[in-house]
Amino acid sequence: QDARAASSQILALNVGLDVGESRAIRLTVQLPEVGSSGSGGGGGSDSPSGSDTPSRVDQSLVQNGYVLTQVEGDTVADCLTMLTTALPREVTFLHIRGLYFSESFARSGLLFQSLTALLQPRLTRPGATVYLCLGKAEDVLKAQTPFLGTRLSKSQDSRQQELQSISVVPDALLVEVYNRLLGQGADAVAVLAAVNNGNAMEASLGGGEQPADYLAGELPYNSISPVSYFGSAVFRGAQPALFLTGYETQLMNLCLGNFQQGTIEVRDESAGRSLSLHQNKAPSISVDLDGDTPLVRIRLELEASAYVNTQLEDPQLLRQRAEALLTEDLTQLLLRLQQAGCDPLDLEGHARMHALTNRQWQQMEWDLAYPSACFSVQVQLTLRANAATIP
Repeated sequence: QDARAASSQILALNVGLDVGESRAIRLTVQLPEVGSSGSGGGGGSDSPSGSDTPSRVDQSLVQNGYVLTQVEGDTVADCLTMLTTALPREVTFLHIRGLYFSESFARSGLLFQSLTALLQPRLTRPGATVYLCLGKAEDVLKAQTPFLGTRLSKSQDSRQQELQSISVVPDALLVEVYNRLLGQGADAVAVLAAVNNGNAMEASLGGGEQPADYLAGELPYNSISPVSYFGSAVFRGAQPALFLTGYETQLMNLCLGNFQQGTIEVRDESAGRSLSLHQNKAPSISVDLDGDTPLVRIRLELEASAYVNTQLEDPQLLRQRAEALLTEDLTQLLLRLQQAGCDPLDLEGHARMHALTNRQWQQMEWDLAYPSACFSVQVQLTLRANAATIP
């Protein structure tokens, strides 16, 4: 019976949520094409195979050995019911890699109830990555392309791991995003996604003084896969409130202790120097409530490496400039988050440590105090220049 149940299932790869044309929600499901031999079904493979897709189907829904099925309904439950009538097999979301939704859908007020429906027991993989799309989610799914002959699932996993290794995207697991939207802990964050199409190579889109200072869709590259993942969407409650570039996401990851490595550019009047940055110690965050306004203190101990020509450049001065740069940029990020009313660092949780009871915490009125909070950032950088530690 279990074998028959497995062979009657199709394993969905990705799920997209958009505002519908005729109904409130358009649900897009990305599936492997099912060949005549049954490949892509219960075996769990998402490798391309011979297609039994009818020739009259909308060919924009068939891409690189994968098909998109779209249904509309007023609720996710309606969409799931419609999905069972549109496909010859039961679709399971227990192995999906990504949950994608458009910015307009996130602002429609339907996001939380949709995630609630999808996160029913044994319905959707809680460890899927959550993406907010700049544009339609269905367009991002249509543009997905496997790399170098790998399966699309393998390509997605590899790209996510690589982007997290340079800290330009946040950790955004579905169950964690849902719990944060529910009001548990820090505000939610999602990975920004967009279709790039090489437009940024022809137009001056985004970009700042730092190598990663771009949003998804602004990156100046052209590739076989036009979908770019870069930066973060930060929520305030259940609504997206702020988009962070890849560089700002790196700074946020530093404060969260999620930073692995990255490159920063330290500039002076004549030139710039690239430093490879590492975080080997957890950040220290505290909130002082003794004064008239809260004082948020953040202390970071980081390591950086670079090749320095000591005859032309003072390594100690380079270290000091890097510390000043990071201190200023981190402070500016904290002020941006504060002005948007966002708290992805869970400063509220750090402040709550001062309260012994729930009543005492309510009397502190953090929601009123946070907008006037001050920030003190201290960065201590250990620079290894030419394999030697600079004091």
